[in-house]
Amino acid sequence: MGEAAEHFLTALNQQARGKDVTNSGSMSQMSNTIWTTLRMCISLMNRGDLKPAVDSRDLEQLNKAFGID
Repeated sequence: MGEAAEHFLTALNQQARGKDVTNSGSMSQMSNTIWTTLRMCISLMNRGDLKPAVDSRDLEQLNKAFGID
C-alpha cells in the first residue's frame, strides 16, 4: 500500500507543477479521483494521522511523510 500511495503522490506532484500550464476540467476531475483514492489507501495503511493532510490536500506534509522530495 505504501508504494501505491507514493505513486499517487507522484501523480499529484506532477499535476501541481503543471497546473500553471493547463487548468482543464478533466485535469481537475483526475486530481479529485487521485485524492480520493489516496485517502482510501491511507485508511488501508492505518495512517489516520495523515487523513487531515489528505483532506486539506497538503502535498508538502504528505511528501514529508512518505519521504518524497
